[in-house]
Amino acid sequence: MFPRVIKKRIFTILFIAIVALLFWYSATLHNTLIDAASALKGYSENNPAAAIIIFIILAISSAMFSLFSSVPLIPIAVTIWGNTATFIILFWGWLIGGIAAYAIGRYAGYPLVKKILPEDKISYYRNRISPQSELAIIFLFRFVTPAEITGYLLGLMRYNLGKYALITFFSELPVAALATYLGEAFLLGRAVIFWGLGVFIIILLFFLSYLFHKKKIDDR
Repeated sequence: MFPRVIKKRIFTILFIAIVALLFWYSATLHNTLIDAASALKGYSENNPAAAIIIFIILAISSAMFSLFSSVPLIPIAVTIWGNTATFIILFWGWLIGGIAAYAIGRYAGYPLVKKILPEDKISYYRNRISPQSELAIIFLFRFVTPAEITGYLLGLMRYNLGKYALITFFSELPVAALATYLGEAFLLGRAVIFWGLGVFIIILLFFLSYLFHKKKIDDR
């Protein structure tokens, strides 16, 4: 189910893998990363509050707009704040962004959402679920589709806010943890952990997509 989404996710993972190889085995690129991390760490030490706010804004933006992504900055964030703090900042940024996308969809409505998302995407995903879908289906849908699409779409459908917040909380939790550990593995050159997590994520995406498809069929 959702072949376009799965292909896009796999392409993204492969792209990250290629970038990782380039940084690991290119002294120039590796030194560039270290220099960038050092510069941003110096800025963070002089402006701790501003650095955290900037990273939170990027995390919020990445949960609302596909154009933005906070993922490339995760390895640098790990060098500045460590695993735990990076995870917390990333998780709450994504959670706030998801709630904001839902609010825009629910209260601003279709005229504004169609300026953010292509109309064909809105109609494509809108045909896959309904506000009456059971919680498990919506939860799986949230996992197998991009975060911003789920937020705007369920907001447009006026899906129950409490359920949406619960789904978003428990879906972003493991994703933020995996992203943080991937960032650390990338930074430290831990190939086994990095590739192991990458393969695990691909398998998990296919499995969740299969569960969503099966659940939809069983409910008909």
